[in-house]
Amino acid sequence: MSIVVEDGTGVAGAVAYSTATELRDYVPRGGLAVPSGATDEQLEAALVRGTAYVEAAFSSRWPGVRETEDQGLAWPRADALDIEGYELSGVPQALKNACMEAALIEANEAGALTEALERGGMLIRKKTGPLEKEYAAGAPVGTVYPVIKQCLASIMRLGGGVKFTRG
Repeated sequence: MSIVVEDGTGVAGAVAYSTATELRDYVPRGGLAVPSGATDEQLEAALVRGTAYVEAAFSSRWPGVRETEDQGLAWPRADALDIEGYELSGVPQALKNACMEAALIEANEAGALTEALERGGMLIRKKTGPLEKEYAAGAPVGTVYPVIKQCLASIMRLGGGVKFTRG
């Protein structure tokens, strides 16, 4: 398997922001590592799934608009500024880091980011022998991966509608 990687120019058909080599060289923030014995093909598949997850979960909060209609992924973007007002060009390292963190989750447990949740994951109580589990009201439906959101914090628009520009 050889994947098409976005290089910052709006590559048509791109499915990931990083290569297997970049993932192997990446210093993880979330505590996971590339599984020993993982092949490039397995890592590429994890990168594709991780990128798809990050794009689906966070792209509505990214600044700017896609640079071209034909590009395979959401970045590069035009008119995109980070939270401090600096222009974001190409593929921000923060985005690559988030996608690699997501890929590490997938490489260590394929399908973890797209887990099917029985009855929508709205578990109220589960008792197995003496052990009991109950979620708080308003708990997210599924597993939350704060490290991915932390990687993206510098490029995501948060609520409030305030737009910063550098003059």
